[in-house]
Amino acid sequence: MEYSVDEFQYDSLPQKLSESIIEKENILNGIKHRYAKEVGKVFYEAQQEFSDYNNGGLFKKWYSSLGFKQRNVYNYIQIYNEVQQLHGDQLETFEELPKRLQLEVSKPSHIPELKEKVLDGDIKTHKEYKELERQLKQRDEQNAQLQSQVEQAQRSEEIAKKQLEDAESREPEVIEKYMEPEDYQSIKNMNEHLESEREYYKKLADDFRNEVKDMMDQPSNAATFTKENDNEDYTPILLKILEPSELFIQNYKNHISEQEVINKLEKIIKKLKEQ
Repeated sequence: MEYSVDEFQYDSLPQKLSESIIEKENILNGIKHRYAKEVGKVFYEAQQEFSDYNNGGLFKKWYSSLGFKQRNVYNYIQIYNEVQQLHGDQLETFEELPKRLQLEVSKPSHIPELKEKVLDGDIKTHKEYKELERQLKQRDEQNAQLQSQVEQAQRSEEIAKKQLEDAESREPEVIEKYMEPEDYQSIKNMNEHLESEREYYKKLADDFRNEVKDMMDQPSNAATFTKENDNEDYTPILLKILEPSELFIQNYKNHISEQEVINKLEKIIKKLKEQ
């Protein structure tokens, strides 16, 4: 923990005493600044020697027997390793730093940007370092979040683009729409006319067949029509009369006109009635 103390007023002392105390302060500062580095050097060299000996945990047993904790031992070693990489003004600045700040910039996880500021003399206390570290981490988190949003937007754009390309590459869907033929109405009218004729012939045939059947049921109607009775042979028509009316109509409506059918039927009925 760091403390803020008032500067000692040496000018209140007699000159001889003031000079002596200032000299002792310089000695203490030198010892303090060298302490972590020197202790770290001792532990580093001992660790290497025990490692060469295949110590099996003897290094830890050794420094524990001296009253040092593992965390502190490795902190000292980190400081020593850091000092080996520094030279000139940076080395001098590092050796004058508070121990906690030395540890921060010696960690493998230190932030290079902050370490540079420390060695340049822009950061002098551990408190300043931690505050700037917090700000930088917050900035990095915001940047990472923004980058994630940008990447998500890019992925969405790529998906939308791919979907558009797929849609454009597909053949257009053909929707069939029913269109009435140009002659639809005339065909409809013709069908209605034919249906009307069909009903007419059907009724005519039914009536005629029933009438013939009634006359044939009578004993006196067993006569056969031949050309001797009439100049025209009606036998084929009489045979067709015995078929269902639908077939009768179908056979004759396409071969003779309506008037011809009526005339022939009337002749047959007339002949039958005369018998």
